[in-house]
Amino acid sequence: MKTYDATGATPHTSREDPKAPLISMHTQPTVTSVAPASIVQVYVCDYYGIASPVEVPAGTTLYGLVCAAYEKPVFTKAAFLGFEDGNLSMVQSVTAADATRWMADKPLRLKYKRDEDDPCLI
Repeated sequence: MKTYDATGATPHTSREDPKAPLISMHTQPTVTSVAPASIVQVYVCDYYGIASPVEVPAGTTLYGLVCAAYEKPVFTKAAFLGFEDGNLSMVQSVTAADATRWMADKPLRLKYKRDEDDPCLI
């Protein structure tokens, strides 16, 4: 069995007890806990202008956010053209600050392809 001295750097082999556990308190690996990714909830407008809450992990791209919105059964889909805010990019990351930026009363607005005779122009 391999054990380590007090510094944990020098292995020693011991054959006295073949039934001794392979891992002792001196040889256990250190486990670092990782905090779960923070979830950001933002509101996104569908084709009809109805804002729906969408939850994604912080750091998700806006492309991932749009995909998450399109997966919601209550989200009315259409041909997506981009964002009404021309300063936004599909590769931009969603941050915790966006939860207060795109709320129910001021959601993220998407641009959709619309026909001239579409009664739902917003």
